[in-house]
Amino acid sequence: MTPREGSKEAKLRNSLYLIGNLRIPLTQNEVIRIRLIGYEIPIGIRGRRIDLIGYDTEKNPCIIELKAATSPEKISQIINQIEGYAQQLPLLLSSIENEFNTKFFLNLNLTRNIRRIILAPREYFSKQERNDYLNVKDIFVCSIGLIRKNNLMISDNLDKYETITLTVLNKCILPSIVAPTKSAEPVLNSNQA
Repeated sequence: MTPREGSKEAKLRNSLYLIGNLRIPLTQNEVIRIRLIGYEIPIGIRGRRIDLIGYDTEKNPCIIELKAATSPEKISQIINQIEGYAQQLPLLLSSIENEFNTKFFLNLNLTRNIRRIILAPREYFSKQERNDYLNVKDIFVCSIGLIRKNNLMISDNLDKYETITLTVLNKCILPSIVAPTKSAEPVLNSNQA
């Protein structure tokens, strides 16, 4: 998928997806590692798509909603958006697992404990009210800044990295479980997993 000219969110999404691995340090000894497995996953609501989807080492699915530094959306809007995605994702999980089993010969048995992550550059959060995201529960609110490699600032060449580390900005409480709302399971095509 080639991002349209000037789409910083799409460029960030594509770079992160190609890297494929994220780290979320919670404490010095506790780190959540996420393997990204898909992007722009349609959820069946008028063109709505999950920016990135992955799973952690405990096989918990992870929804990642990206925002560019220039996004005009407020944190409350993004929270509503990602909560809606979390309600729809259980309807897709069996299809995602089946796709991995048949195409990649990988027995991917995901839990139904859905982790939700809002990810934006630090500049985005500098324009938000800190109280709007500091006490958000059950959603990781994370930033990604410029990345240093050999004392050079890298922002557009994320594809040289094996893992990107995120900074948690709120006090997320674990675990969070989102129950399915319907029983139908949409079928994914080969471009969606």
